[in-house]
Amino acid sequence: MNNIAAFKDLESHSVGLMGAEATKAYKGDPYEKVFNSFYVGILFYADNDFENALAAFKNGILCDSDVESNLYKSDVTLLYLMASRLQSLQKNQSMADDYFKQAQEAFYLSYPDNRPLVSQEQALLDDLVKKQKTLSEKESLYKNEPATQGSASKVKKMTVQEEKEINALKADIPKLEADIKVLVDKIQENNRKIAITSLKDFVNLNNNTLLCIETGRAPFKYQIGNYGEKAVFTIKPYQATGFNVTIDNFTKIQIGSFLKNNDVYYQASTRGGRVMDSILKGKADFKKTTADVSGMLSTMSQVYNPYGVFSLLSFATGAVSNATNPYADARHWSLLPAEIQVVPMRLNPGKHQLQIDAYDSTGKMIESYKTEIEITDSPNNVIFKR
Repeated sequence: MNNIAAFKDLESHSVGLMGAEATKAYKGDPYEKVFNSFYVGILFYADNDFENALAAFKNGILCDSDVESNLYKSDVTLLYLMASRLQSLQKNQSMADDYFKQAQEAFYLSYPDNRPLVSQEQALLDDLVKKQKTLSEKESLYKNEPATQGSASKVKKMTVQEEKEINALKADIPKLEADIKVLVDKIQENNRKIAITSLKDFVNLNNNTLLCIETGRAPFKYQIGNYGEKAVFTIKPYQATGFNVTIDNFTKIQIGSFLKNNDVYYQASTRGGRVMDSILKGKADFKKTTADVSGMLSTMSQVYNPYGVFSLLSFATGAVSNATNPYADARHWSLLPAEIQVVPMRLNPGKHQLQIDAYDSTGKMIESYKTEIEITDSPNNVIFKR
């Protein structure tokens, strides 16, 4: 995903005005890199290669920071928890505590009760930054120009309209700051009610087994806009939302022990703000403009000179418009699940009977799965069930 030499030529082609984004070398969106790093890290972890496992989880954390909106950076709880667990296994307790603290922050940030509040806060923060920048630019126009030898300093005179605009910005900024504080207070109030028992269970090394249950299918990416210049995600509905886990026919895992809300759709839908989006918008605008110009020239050629310069210009402009391809890349990693739920467990080495009962949102059982698992005496057993 990161180090293929052939990417260079294809990427340079993708940013050209002509040509579709679909011709670019596809490295994966940030959310796909995040989950790719998680799976690679889990494979190393299960294979006792803790150094490479930690490197993979760190890479995922770095990929997760590749977003425009600051509040959504590094909010994948799973990566921090795995990093914390690995640091504990390697007796680096100080680093383990640091990663656990970041895991807790990520868990709060992406918790369902907080998601709409975080979205509102990010929108207000974006508006605040924009208005602060505009105010600074406008005020800089009316600062005293430095005096030169033989002349006094000059002040550019402000029009009534410009003064109104500056005063409006000065009034809006404190209101935005107050609204942001209200949202921050609500989020902090929610945080005090959110239980973190599942996080503590996850990093507890006495729990030597991680059961990872994958549910649903990956979000689907498709194109919208007049020319398909925007890519958006939609979720595919799936039945299994709740689970009961039974070990050896008598040990039942409580629902509260599940680490939930590791959903791929949320990560995909909050990874926006790619630089490519603005390029594609520019392509769409260019395509529309050239198409309009071509149509206008075609009309003029029919009226004034059917076989003259207007006709040639219309043909050339239309050809340029047709060659301009602003379509967004709708490719996506379709094999990802919709969500990963993790159950940390303590199991004695040896063979065990595992039963997973899946339920829909109404509490009706839709599937019961039984299998035999082999647990080693290591602290890093991993079991996956989709």
